[in-house]
Amino acid sequence: EAMQQKVEALETQRQVDVVQGEISLKKAKEEESRARMEMAVLEGKLHDTATALAALEKARDANILMSMESAKALEADTRWKAINEQQQQGHAAELQAQIMEQQNRSQAEKE
Repeated sequence: EAMQQKVEALETQRQVDVVQGEISLKKAKEEESRARMEMAVLEGKLHDTATALAALEKARDANILMSMESAKALEADTRWKAINEQQQQGHAAELQAQIMEQQNRSQAEKE
């Protein structure tokens, strides 16, 4: 009978161990599932971040191009103003020469 009790105790212990193992396995599977979901969320955030970064890089490149175009336009405008100023000075000099010539003619006619 003592042997029978030992066998029953061992069987009971085995069943307890099996149940505890099943509980541990279930908890591990739940933890793995939770970890997979967290990983999927993080992967989604990583993808969103990468997409946002790519958009920022495109915007930066567009701003650089716009700045370059603005600099070119400013340079062209500055050159145009300089040329225009030279032309105006040339016209002023021509007009002054014509006026002087006219004055000289008028002076010569008076004499």
